[in-house]
Amino acid sequence: MPKPATEQNYLYELDKTTSDILAQIMTYQKDHPGEGGGEVSVQDVEKPIELPANPMTLPQLQRIRRQFITLNRQHNFSKSRIKEIFVNYLNDQFLR
Repeated sequence: MPKPATEQNYLYELDKTTSDILAQIMTYQKDHPGEGGGEVSVQDVEKPIELPANPMTLPQLQRIRRQFITLNRQHNFSKSRIKEIFVNYLNDQFLR
């Protein structure tokens, strides 16, 4: 049975939005070499991403992103909520 287009669209948004946010983090870290921590602001999200003292590698970030997508693929958040929830999720992960 085919899934409704909205669900496919949601998974696409989930994938693209989280991927865009990781790209922002990687760009920030590249622009601030050797600096630990820092804050990355995400458009339409009140709270910034608070980076950990040690820079994150792309594989580390992708692992967190995959966990987030697995946890949230059943939900159907709006695009702006995806951003907000992902930022909160990243911040929680970075505090560990």
